[in-house]
Amino acid sequence: QWIVGKLGDLESMFNLGIIDNIQYYEEKTKLLEQAKAMHKEEHSNTWDDSVDNYLERGKNVVRHWSDFDEYYNDKFK
Repeated sequence: QWIVGKLGDLESMFNLGIIDNIQYYEEKTKLLEQAKAMHKEEHSNTWDDSVDNYLERGKNVVRHWSDFDEYYNDKFK
């Protein structure tokens, strides 16, 4: 959602003539790299939390998998 909004803002600036082609592509590249880094951090946090929950549940794999849906919904929806 974040990247969609940012790219929309960037495209609007380009369409209004506020930025030129070069600025548009430079900023777009920066935004995409930032989005990749944010996505990687989200996955890393999800993994860390998942391992912690697994250990807290006494290594109960069945409970561990059901906790992921709860975790995902809390964090990303």
